[in-house]
Amino acid sequence: MQPTHFPVRPRRDRGVFHVTVPASYADGEQAVVWTITANGHTNATPGRVGIPALQLDYGPRAMGSVSPVVRFSPGGPAGQHIQGVWGEPLAATVGEPLTLRLWTEEVSVRAPDDRVNAVVHVGVTWFKHQGPAGRVSVDPRRVTVVGGTGEATATIVFSEPGEYVLRARVDNWSANDSTGGDQCCWTNAYVRVTVTL
Repeated sequence: MQPTHFPVRPRRDRGVFHVTVPASYADGEQAVVWTITANGHTNATPGRVGIPALQLDYGPRAMGSVSPVVRFSPGGPAGQHIQGVWGEPLAATVGEPLTLRLWTEEVSVRAPDDRVNAVVHVGVTWFKHQGPAGRVSVDPRRVTVVGGTGEATATIVFSEPGEYVLRARVDNWSANDSTGGDQCCWTNAYVRVTVTL
């Protein structure tokens, strides 16, 4: 599930995909190497089990924030954290709008000193994760779910036919103990879309 599309404006993102390794990798000696070649240049980044900078912490933040729960339908399968949730495959036509729907649930746990975050808003941002070079337009690109629990709807239009994977990053970074710089408090949601002429 590695991305094949990167935004025109480069920026840093975390937890875009995950790799499951055999138990033998726990020795910290074996590495997974992510290699990317673009514009004639190849770069590689190794990763090993046990490297603190590569580990994600799903524990509650200081005021109890944790990753939102996400579903593609009310009462449907739920996902949380980097592994997230997959929606049922969709079909679309070039140039015709397709409606994307997600249901979010803000989850907070009590902090050790009995404090709890005030109601926060959950943000849903859509990305083209895999697919042809064609343009993918999302409106709105980022949806705010006031209060953290509810439906987020966006419309997407594809300029080229092909097989796509879209990823939604669902975050509660509006909470006072959660930020985009944390290794916490977002959930991925993926959906495959087949686009025809």
